[in-house]
Amino acid sequence: MLWLQAGIVIAILVSLNLVCWFFLSPIVHARRDDNPAVERAYPEIPWLREYYIIYNDGVRTQWRPYVHYMMQELKSSFINIDNKGIRATWNPRSGASSAVRPIRVFMFGGSTMFGDNARDDYTIPSFLSKYLAAQGMAMSVQVTNYGQEGYANTQEALLFEDEVRTGKVPDIVIFYDGANDVATAFENDAAGGIYDEDTFSQLDLLRPEHRFRLAGYSAYSLIRFTDAGIMASLLAEKLAPNWGWFERRGKCARSQSSSSTLDDERLTADVVRTYLFNVNAVEALAQRSGIRTLFFWQPVLFEKDRLSAFERSVEADEKRKCSGYAPFFIESYRKLRELDSQRRIVDLSRIFAGSAKSFYTDVAHLIEPGNEVVAKAMLPYVTHLLQDKEWLASRRNMNPYQPDR
Repeated sequence: MLWLQAGIVIAILVSLNLVCWFFLSPIVHARRDDNPAVERAYPEIPWLREYYIIYNDGVRTQWRPYVHYMMQELKSSFINIDNKGIRATWNPRSGASSAVRPIRVFMFGGSTMFGDNARDDYTIPSFLSKYLAAQGMAMSVQVTNYGQEGYANTQEALLFEDEVRTGKVPDIVIFYDGANDVATAFENDAAGGIYDEDTFSQLDLLRPEHRFRLAGYSAYSLIRFTDAGIMASLLAEKLAPNWGWFERRGKCARSQSSSSTLDDERLTADVVRTYLFNVNAVEALAQRSGIRTLFFWQPVLFEKDRLSAFERSVEADEKRKCSGYAPFFIESYRKLRELDSQRRIVDLSRIFAGSAKSFYTDVAHLIEPGNEVVAKAMLPYVTHLLQDKEWLASRRNMNPYQPDR
């Protein structure tokens, strides 16, 4: 009798899953193939649909010690990533007979540096490389895009340290941050973390003594990501969009509490203090290796005064999801300006403030013309470093990758 009942339950679940698959397939296919709101907002970009298909089907991560992950290798028409997780960047062709190696510029950041919504040759690093090449300097410059999806600055600092440790020593290193540092603090209710810390914390399930928890987690995942489970999630999002289970966790769930304001004051200050700590650590290593450093605080939608119709809809959607999100960003950015007394960080947060033109696809990601504006804003600071002839001479004779001893 027990086996009969189990068989009936399994049959019902299989039937339910088949029904959900029938109705869900076109929805999932549509989500995979495009980003309709962004496509409608930017009809002048005809390749966006193909880009999203490539991105959603092909952009994946692989494990890397200390930083958790880097991007997997990918070859496509718009996005190309090598087997070390580095995205392709436009660089001038160097002559085979050239005896002088180029000045190496490593650029670190999250998905905005990686270049979401942009083709390889139109990311921030590619635009900067083009501008530098157009200046016709005596020494060529080679730019490498170390941007990684979801990286906050602590991950970038660790990746930079690991590259130098293994002998990949740049001449100039650039960090472009802000959005992920603030967003991860908001999500985790603590500064200096990463996205999806709950997921990464489950790695201890592989220990033998946690085998029953692992079995339960596996069963949950198996059910949660069936067509029936996905359909239930989509329905719940539609019927109860403000439920914390489907929206941002962490501070969003308690952003209206009486202690929220005081907690936000502490946490936004911690965001900036954590970032400045990383700046100090990077500068110490860079100085020992003769590397020049630049730090840029990136623009976000909440710092833009004149929003396009689409950007207003993005802002309204963010406020609907969690009313405390935008104020947390604004306060964190205000504190950076206040606490960075030595002005070692170049604040680009308001470079779009006075423009009514649309640049954003969400809170932080830009279309290609936005990347160009950012690269142009970085250019004078990089050019200034390249005008130091004594320093250039000291770097010119170094081997392509010379470990610091």
